[in-house]
Amino acid sequence: MSGSVFGDQNPQGWIRFSLSKTDYDAAFALGFLGHTLYRRGEYAEAMQCYEESLALFVKMGQGYVIGRLHSHLGDAALALRQYESARQHHEQALSVYKDIDVYWKEEHIDLGASWGVPVSVMSLGDVALAGGSSRQASGHYWQALQMAMERPRNELYLHLLLGPTKLWAQEGRVERAVEVAALARHHSASVEETRTKADELLERLQAELPPEAYTAAEARGRTRDLETTLHELLVELGPAAGSEAIPGGSGKVDTGGYSDG
Repeated sequence: MSGSVFGDQNPQGWIRFSLSKTDYDAAFALGFLGHTLYRRGEYAEAMQCYEESLALFVKMGQGYVIGRLHSHLGDAALALRQYESARQHHEQALSVYKDIDVYWKEEHIDLGASWGVPVSVMSLGDVALAGGSSRQASGHYWQALQMAMERPRNELYLHLLLGPTKLWAQEGRVERAVEVAALARHHSASVEETRTKADELLERLQAELPPEAYTAAEARGRTRDLETTLHELLVELGPAAGSEAIPGGSGKVDTGGYSDG
């Protein structure tokens, strides 16, 4: 077995790797530090780490990591209410994921959480919702769910339910939000990130309802059928995916063919 990760047939690759190893290690260290700061709520400091990490990865041409860092920068910018910056970063991430053909990758939450085309589309919905455009947010959430229906995977379905849940909560439909969040939280296919974020949503929503109403809504959500809920959301969100939803008037996100399955 060769002692090189590139094998004996690619010494030039090994040389390039050796020369760039210091930058490579520093870039990853900055990214991990950014994750830690983000989880602690130190969003400005996290952004700085992500930006420095991104600059190094751009220098090295690490495509998928560049996309992920734009996703992280978008999340941090959203937390800081820098909505235009958040939108630009998530659009850039979406472009990278389309170029490298990444649909969805589950990741441990401490490593920056899941990523891919439909996740970026949902994130653009989150940005629109935070910026006050529930109609545009609906369009993005609808598109993300529609794309997921073309490539069936329960783990992704459940993750994408979190977007509409935020929409219902903002519109005052709190019991509906609790039901959908409880489904996302307690379904057997739910992954760690989805469960964690659903718990955070449910904790906030619990404070907005009388105890009896919350308990009843949460119980209904636990027994909801996932497929039925997805179809209900597609119908419910679909009429809102009109000319305001996506710039350009088509009402759809340019997914680069992902919606074709």
